[in-house]
Parts: sequence; structure tokens; C-alpha cells
Amino acid sequence: MKRGDDSNIQQPRFESTLSNYKTCRKYGANFNILLHDLWGADTTQSSTDPMPGDNGDWASFDSFLGRLFADIKSNDMTAGMVWDIWNEPDIGAFWSRPQSQWIQMWGRCYYKIR
Repeated sequence: MKRGDDSNIQQPRFESTLSNYKTCRKYGANFNILLHDLWGADTTQSSTDPMPGDNGDWASFDSFLGRLFADIKSNDMTAGMVWDIWNEPDIGAFWSRPQSQWIQMWGRCYYKIR
């Protein structure tokens, strides 16, 4: 399974996110969604695993976002949502590509969230 493809929103990762979201909202707290963790960039990946925008190809990232947004909407997860698009891009364990690629990814994602 490739990171970032539709199947990589991986049900276990999304189900954990949904459970944590519900717990936060139950107590009136906002929820910080960690996009990079849902993608799979949580230090478990190797530097050769696909990242958003590799070789100028954004198809898997766009597909990932489409699936994520659909899952968020279908689970009524928009209230109290705080987006952490991709934290710590200066740490290779989370982002092992050029800064310019990270800026493009962040901009694309920000635009789609809005």
C-alpha cells in the first residue's frame, strides 16, 4: 500500500482520529487534526515513501484530500476543527523533501480547506 493513496487514509488512522474528535467535542474542546499523520508521515515512513507533490505529481495528494474531506463531512466533524496542515516541516522525519515542495503542498491544502 502506498502512502497517501485512497486506501492510506487507512481506516485505523481515520477511526482513531474520529474517536479522538468525538471525545474532544463531548467535552466542548476543539480538535486539532494532524493531516501529516493521516497521510502517514509520522516517523514510520522511509525517505523514499511518496510525499505530496513528488515529481510535480499532486494526484495522490488531491485524492487523499478529497477522501479525507468526504469522510469528515460524512461524520459531521467540522465543528471545532483546527487544521494542522503539516507540522515540523524542518524535521526530516516528517518532511524529507525541499522546502519549496512543502510550501506548494501547504498552499494547495489551505486553499482546499477554505
